[in-house]
Amino acid sequence: MEVTLSQKQLRVISAVAVAFLLVIGLVVYELVGSSGSNNSAQSYAAAGISAFKAGDYSLALQEFNQELQAAQGTPGAVAVAHYNIGTTQVRMHLVSAAADNFRMATQESPRFGVAWMNLGLAESQLGNTSAALRDYEKLLQLQPTNALGLLNSGILMYKNGQKTTGLSRIQQAVVIDPALKSRVPTDIPLK
Repeated sequence: MEVTLSQKQLRVISAVAVAFLLVIGLVVYELVGSSGSNNSAQSYAAAGISAFKAGDYSLALQEFNQELQAAQGTPGAVAVAHYNIGTTQVRMHLVSAAADNFRMATQESPRFGVAWMNLGLAESQLGNTSAALRDYEKLLQLQPTNALGLLNSGILMYKNGQKTTGLSRIQQAVVIDPALKSRVPTDIPLK
C-alpha cells in the first residue's frame, strides 16, 4: 500500500536534510579534492557553492555542471559533482532530475552516505516509497546510527503499514538526536 506524505511533511523532511546535507557534501568534497581531484573541478565547485549559498541556483547549477565536466576520470569527484547538481535541483524543484543525479552519485561512489540519503528523500517526494526505503536501507547499512535516515525510513514505514518497525526506527532516531522529536508527524504516537 503506497501512502503519500503530506506536502508539509515532505517540506520539513526535505528542508532539514538539504540544509545539513549540503554542508556534509562540501566536507566530503574537501576530502575527495585532497585525494586526486583537479583544481579546475574544485574551482567550479567553489563557485557553485558560493552561488548556492547566495540563492542563485541557476548559476550554481551551471557551475556544478562545469565541475562535473572537469571532474571526469576521478570517480569520487564525479560523485560529489552529481551530488551538488542534485542538491541544487532539489532547491529548483526539479526532483526527478535530482533523483537521477543522486543515483549517479551512488553509482560512482556506493559508500557516499549523504547521496543515498538524498536519493531516498527525492524518491519519497516522487511517491516512490519502495525505492526510497531501499535507498534508506543502503544508507543505514553504511551508517547504522544515522538519525535522519532512521527517522525518514521510520516515517515511511509507519505510514505504509509497517507500524512496529517504523515506530522502532523513529524512536531510535529520537534517542540519537532528541531534536528530531519535533519532526515526527503528530499522527505517530511516540512514547
